[in-house]
Amino acid sequence: MRVRGYPEGTPCWAELIGEESADATAFYGELFGWKTDDHTFRLRDLAAAGLSDVDATPGVTGSTWATYVAVEDIEAVSVLVADAGGTVLRPAHEMPNGGLGALFADPDGAVFGAFEKKSAFGGAQINEEPGASCWFELSSPSPETISSFYGKIFHWTEQNMEYAPGVQYSEFVTSSARTVAGMRTTEGTARWLTCFEAEDVATTAGRCVALGGSVVAGMRAATMGAYAILADPSGAEFGVISFLPEMHA
Repeated sequence: MRVRGYPEGTPCWAELIGEESADATAFYGELFGWKTDDHTFRLRDLAAAGLSDVDATPGVTGSTWATYVAVEDIEAVSVLVADAGGTVLRPAHEMPNGGLGALFADPDGAVFGAFEKKSAFGGAQINEEPGASCWFELSSPSPETISSFYGKIFHWTEQNMEYAPGVQYSEFVTSSARTVAGMRTTEGTARWLTCFEAEDVATTAGRCVALGGSVVAGMRAATMGAYAILADPSGAEFGVISFLPEMHA
């Protein structure tokens, strides 16, 4: 589905911060059918996600996917991040498609970004179809503290729900009552995970492995459909989701 903009406080863009752009271009091109130009992954000529060099991003090591959230004043958000105990990794800078981006780390070390629209480009131009981003999820070892942090930055509130029968999960909700991201508790490294829609999770996972990637967490059932966590050959982790038909109704 074509998208032309995002409300404030909504994840609007995902960027792969990587070490070998040529390898990433080949891998994701085969996996999701993306073409690449001007640091942008495209699906049917529409911007689906970004690609940047890890060497240009102080504080980030290895390859990772970063989630960007739409904001109205990126400089003000940068101040809020620092005041709330986060770190500014890369101050406001021009993004390849237009607009301003800034990259941060939350108090747990999870990397995330903010995006201020300055032109017609407002973020990912496509979603709700295979190969496009469809969900963003934070894993945190200190969910209560980190929920307060994002509440200060983006005015999100937290609500509890069941990810699967008997499995608790949290969702972030904007001031306009829009559910925009999820959060789960982890004993491991804090991170934001970008999830992409897939026609069939098992098939996509198999293709990922054949292309040199790996399966981090195998297919599992959830209230919205099937879900798995994969990693590309450089180790950058991402999710794939195959939604139940009624989720698109």
